[in-house]
Parts: sequence; C-alpha cells; structure tokens
Amino acid sequence: MRPRLSSRVERPYRPVFTGPDRDFTLATGVRSQAKHVGSREHETVDNWLTSLGGCKYGNVDGKITGWLHFVARSIPARATIPNYCSGWPQSPRSRVDMPLRKGNSTEPGLLAQIIQHGNLYAVLIGLIFATVLLVRHCSTVQTSHTRRPPIVHPKVPIIGHLLGMITLQADYYQKLCSKYPWPISALKIFSKKIYIITSPELAQSVFRNAKTLSFDPITTSVSKRVFQMTKRQVDLLQATYRVMHATMQPGRSLFQTNAVALTRFASFLDEVDAVGETVDLYDWLQHRFTIATAEALYGASNPISQNSAMIQSLVDFEKSIALLFLNILPSVTCPSGNRARAAFREAFKHYYRNNDLGDASALIRGRHDVLTSNGFTTDDVACFDIGVLMAATINSNPGIFWLVSFIYSSPSLLSSIRKEVEEITSISNSQAGNNEARMDISLLLQSCPLLVSAWQETLRIRAATIPNRVVTADTVLNDTYTLKEGSIIQLHCQTMHTSPSIWGPDAARFDATRFLTSSTAAGIDKETRKKRKQALSPFGGGSALCPGRYFSSMEIVGVVATLVAAFDIEGVRVLEVKMQAMSEQVKHPEGDLQVKIKRRKGWEDVKWKFVVGAGVEGAASMFE
Repeated sequence: MRPRLSSRVERPYRPVFTGPDRDFTLATGVRSQAKHVGSREHETVDNWLTSLGGCKYGNVDGKITGWLHFVARSIPARATIPNYCSGWPQSPRSRVDMPLRKGNSTEPGLLAQIIQHGNLYAVLIGLIFATVLLVRHCSTVQTSHTRRPPIVHPKVPIIGHLLGMITLQADYYQKLCSKYPWPISALKIFSKKIYIITSPELAQSVFRNAKTLSFDPITTSVSKRVFQMTKRQVDLLQATYRVMHATMQPGRSLFQTNAVALTRFASFLDEVDAVGETVDLYDWLQHRFTIATAEALYGASNPISQNSAMIQSLVDFEKSIALLFLNILPSVTCPSGNRARAAFREAFKHYYRNNDLGDASALIRGRHDVLTSNGFTTDDVACFDIGVLMAATINSNPGIFWLVSFIYSSPSLLSSIRKEVEEITSISNSQAGNNEARMDISLLLQSCPLLVSAWQETLRIRAATIPNRVVTADTVLNDTYTLKEGSIIQLHCQTMHTSPSIWGPDAARFDATRFLTSSTAAGIDKETRKKRKQALSPFGGGSALCPGRYFSSMEIVGVVATLVAAFDIEGVRVLEVKMQAMSEQVKHPEGDLQVKIKRRKGWEDVKWKFVVGAGVEGAASMFE
C-alpha cells in the first residue's frame, strides 16, 4: 500500500521528529502534520548529514551536503527511517526488528516501503554512497592549502593527447594553451602526467627546484637512446659539463673563438661580387654558418670542413631526433638519421686519431682531456661529438635567418643598424693592397644596442623553447600546486614570449626597439619589467641554462653586422612559420626565400679582419 500524499502546497524541506517513538522522519516537500520540534532537533539532523558527508556548512563542500538533503527529499512522502543505526539520533526504545508497519499505525514501515519501492531505494542509496565518496575526496583536496593542477581532458579519451602531439607536434601545446589559458595544467597520457606551465613565476620556481624537478634523467635518457652511449660513458660525460660552462663564459678566450668563426664566414663573403648572385637565403646562410661554427670549435680539419656533404647528414640527424629517441628499430623507422649518426661517429673517430687538437677551441680540448683522463678511449669520445655540433647549429641556423629577414625587410631598421656597425668598423689599406675592414667584436654588444635588441626580439618572437624536467619527488610548486613524482614538466615559452598581459597589446608584432634600455624603461612599471625578465627564456633556465648562449649570440650578431655593413640583399620578406617539430626550439620558415645578395657600393674589394679588443668584461651580460 502506497503512502497517501497530502494535497497541501509544497514547502521547503525541513527535518522533524514525529510519533511516540520520536522516530527520525525526513519530510519531503509535502508539509508534515507532525508538530515541529525545536532547533536542537533540527541541529541534530544537520549534524547527522554533516557527519555522513564529512563536511560542514559554510564551506565549499556544504553544497554537496545540500545534495544529500536533496537525495533525502526524494524518498517517498512520510518514509520513516528507524533510528537503530549507529550515529543516528536514538529513540528511547531500542528497536531490534523492522516491522512492516509502524506499531498499530496504518502507515507502512521502512522495510515495507523498501520492498514496495525497491528500484527507487536502490538508486537513492547508490547516490548517497557515491556522494559520500565524492565529498570525502573533495574535502581531502580542499582542506589543504595546495591543489593539483587542473587536468585538460582530450576529445578522444586516453589517446587524444598523444594523437594531438603526433599530428600537430609542438604546436599542439600552443593550441591547448590558447584554449585553456591557465598558469599550469596537466595532460594525462595513459598512466603518465605532463604538466604544462605558462606562468613566468611558476617557470622560475621550476628552475629553482633543481633537486626534485631535474633535467638529469632527460640527459641520461637522450644520451643512451639518441647517441647510443653506455652507462659508463654517460656517467663520465657528466664531468664535461663543468668544462663546457667554464670555457663558454664571456671573456677573451670565447671571443677569440668567435673571431675564428667570423673570419671563416667572411671568407665566403669574398666570393660575392658587385653583380651579386641569387640564392635561397636559408640554405645559403645555413651552409656557411655551419662550416664556420664547426671550424671555430674543431679547427680546420673538422669533418664538415673536410666534407661539406656532412651538413646534410647533420640536418637529417636533427630531423630524426624524436624517432631516434624512441629507439625502435632505428634503421627502419628513421634510416637517414641512423645513417647520419653512424657517419659522424666514424668521421670523428678519424678526426681524433689523426689530430693533435692544436687549432681546436678551448671547449673541445678541455672536453677531450677530461674524458681521456677518466678512461675514455678515442672511440668513446667520438660518439657524442655530433651532439656538440648539433647544439651549436640547430637553433642558430633558423635564428640568424629570422634576424636577417626582420632587418632587411625594414629599410629604416637596416639604415639605423648600419650606422651602429660603422661606428665600430674601420677601413684601411692592407699590405696585400686591398681595403681591410677591421671590427672589434668585443664592442659589438655594447656599441650596437639596436642590433642586440633586434636579436633579443627575434628570440622572443621566434624561439619556442620547451624546457623539460622530471619530477623526482612530490613537490609543492610556489606553495600552491602539488606535482606528483614520476611526472614530466614542460615549460611552454612561446606562450610566455607572446602574452599580451606581459608584453602589451603588440606582443605578436616584431619590434626591434623593445629591448632598448630607454624603450624598456619608458612607461613600464617595475613589476612588469620583472615579469618580462622572467618570461624571456629562449635558452632555458636554472642549472640547465644553455652554456653556449654567449658563443651563439656573439657569432650571430657578428655575422649579421658584417652582412649589414657591406652587402645589400634584395627580395627579403618575413616568411610564415611552419609547424614546429618536437625537437626544434626555434621555429623554421615555411617555404623558400629566393634573394639576390651583392656588395654595397664602396665595399667592392673590402676584406674583413676581426679583432678582440679590451671591451670584453661584462659584454654579454644581457644574455644572463
């Protein structure tokens, strides 16, 4: 027999006690005929629901307690719940049985109602227990002063993010960051989490927490998978990092290495006459820049100078890094990259066996000495040199292309930078009878602020670095977010480099004056300047900050200064960018750019000489 419903108007729910046994009754929206009890009983009901839900009114979880009340109101009218359960309000009389009817009343007891409304009660009980579990979980998270980063769920469950990375490569991160502009978010791929960070403040916190947010596991994994190094070789390789950082610091030794690179590059410019030649700008720069860099590091007998076809092998290797890292049948999945790796290993074995390193840079000599004194053989040393060459060129080649494109596509900018370069360049007659242009490269960074600012702006707008870290222990980031051990962190620098909230409404536009001291200080408050400094991370940061940033920046600025002073390049425009591969840190251009390069009037027979003067100390401080 169904309980009879009253026809009275529905009222907001309130719990009451009724009957001689003062049974705990949950009235539904139907107004009860039982007498209203005082606030003490009302408080008892609230306390019962509160203890059931594990939360208190007045905080966020109070909303879920309200849901429990809603579930309770869904029970058919006048349903009497016996108070024999532990934790419920107890009646004076202990009840050990569950009669089908309540005493002599014609009203059905609880058991009868459960039998009569079995499916409904099953659903309600399930809802209550599910709600309890949800409340317990939520209260555990909310009562802590930290929280986990929000999760971005893919459209295709489980594998959606993986498919996005395969199809869009690094651009997939930009797509997610644009759609979910959060300071930090989490992607779940199978059982792994990847934390994506776009906040400069959180990025700096990651750089500071080098012990638990480490780059070392990535270095070890890449060395083994990409360069096929043994564990012993990887362990010994760590000793070379100190040499690398020491020899790549700004100073006379480094600038002399830069002078070698610039001298070699200038030798290619001697081939260009006043009539000029039509070339593909990217390939033309890449070929000459790669050879000049290799010669500056390894001397004239380096493998690339001996065989320029190795430049293409280096390009093939760079494009295959992601597949080589997977290390799944590399001879099948990435044959060109696998062949390039083997070719460079053999070429550098020959280089070390037949070279006393007399004209090599301090970096290569120091690295060789450290490794051989710790048990490396010549063949051991040779297995990683393709990595040294790649690090010196993989980002510099697209970087110099973009800087040349931005400058030569703007006549006013080109004219202004030429004036700066002419101030540190002197022309005189050489003993060979030619005009000789002398440039003191130690003055470049100090005396050519607009050129340096243009290079920094190029890095801001085209360097899409994604520094990686591994969470080696549970870490609270910035006293706010809890990062779980075993997860991966990726810092999305492109978002930080182009955010209007950091760089202003023209953040997407190239502005060569943006990093000039006078321009930076004008109308920008201290907090914004601090945020911009934190946001610009083209070379990474923390303990893994790129040690070659001074060498590459000086080399690029020097090459561009040479071109600007003595050559006209016609037909230059700024190309669109192509989809960014996971292994790339600087975006590449989409398509080719055919240009005509020729000597400027008055510079037809000029040859270049680069010297290192006294203005060395502190010259590269802007790349800290």
